[in-house]
Amino acid sequence: MRSNLAIAFAAILALAVSSAAAAQNVENTSSYEWVMSQEVPVTDGDITDRPYRVVGQLTKKVRRLTIFSKHSSPQKVYRELWEKARNKYKADAVIFADFGQAGRIQREARGTAIRFLKGEELIAWRARNSD
Repeated sequence: MRSNLAIAFAAILALAVSSAAAAQNVENTSSYEWVMSQEVPVTDGDITDRPYRVVGQLTKKVRRLTIFSKHSSPQKVYRELWEKARNKYKADAVIFADFGQAGRIQREARGTAIRFLKGEELIAWRARNSD
């Protein structure tokens, strides 16, 4: 009786764990195509399938309107980081985006502004890195 109960419990536990793993989003958020298809081309990881040049390190303080307003959402923080990268560095995207805990009035965001290699720069990069 106890062994049947233990087997049933193990089966239920295995089913619960496997269905959670199957429900995870497995979209590659580190690919050039995915990042550039977003309205706000910001990712918390690196882009590994396209060469780029770092054009600047970003720090942006995102404030809320009043102390009674809700904290800034991750989407708002990423949008503000993207606007700074686009305006200050003429960046194509932001990688390694991160933001700290929300304080009383503001939240600090960080990231790396990049430009993808194009034209002559891309040809030169491919020539240097071809084996």
